Amino acid sequence: MLFTENNLKNFRITKGNNYRNTLTKYLYYYYYACAECGYPFIHSKKSGKFCSNSCANTGENNSMFGKTGDKHPGFGIKRPEVSLKMSGENHPLFGITGELSPGWKGGVWKNNIPLYNTYAHQLEPIEKCVRDPEDPSILNIFCTYSGCKKQYRPTRDEVGNRIKGINSNDTHRFYCSDDCKQICPIFHKTAKNLMERDAENAGRITRPNQQHIRINQTENKNRRFRENGGICDWCETPVTLEISVLHHEVPVSSNFLMADDPDNHWLLCKACNKKAHQLLNCNYYELRLRRVCKT
Repeated sequence: MLFTENNLKNFRITKGNNYRNTLTKYLYYYYYACAECGYPFIHSKKSGKFCSNSCANTGENNSMFGKTGDKHPGFGIKRPEVSLKMSGENHPLFGITGELSPGWKGGVWKNNIPLYNTYAHQLEPIEKCVRDPEDPSILNIFCTYSGCKKQYRPTRDEVGNRIKGINSNDTHRFYCSDDCKQICPIFHKTAKNLMERDAENAGRITRPNQQHIRINQTENKNRRFRENGGICDWCETPVTLEISVLHHEVPVSSNFLMADDPDNHWLLCKACNKKAHQLLNCNYYELRLRRVCKT
């Protein structure tokens, strides 16, 4: 091992000026220079000459150096040209597909059927996996809705989406029917949403309601109206204080801390405010749905 700062992060110097690995407890000895590259290194043996296997097997140090022709251990062994004899129609399995193929598994790919041995270890212990009572090689899953407790056979695509969801904290889960999906309290909710809801129910955190958030909005609107002289920030037409609207660039339902931030305020006329709420992530349906999901 080369004697570098990165390689010595888990080492300490012993009383004999050697180096001991704090994780494996192995003792290493310091050498001034590698016989091949010339760099200092540490080695687990007192008779070390090379810093690594690459240096030890380079050039004349390699055990196969100079061994060619009949001196090579592979001399005289006939190697068939696999790339030519095993391609296209020359392949012994050419044209053998479906049930005739030795790799046939009952049409699981064609019928979108998940196998237990392929996916069970990737889903456990997050999901409870069982074998199909009719065919033990097929995977069955219990419905996520706690009031159902029914096991069913998901599709292979659903299993793949669930595995991706486990690795990325997504909301893909198993449901035996759309009815269970709609009445399940954790449907379309991430682990973060569930933890926030549990913390709020336990009283560890409090979420301010819309009335408390917007308590200063009249003052914010008056201030914005005075700053731009009663001009709509979008169409730049004069607008009165009564018909003007204070619009938040970052919605209050997304980040309530931005409710009183002056840089987050726009003074708009009603027409421009309607256009603003037609934009992506800012339309009224999405804002209403966002508030419902947080309650």
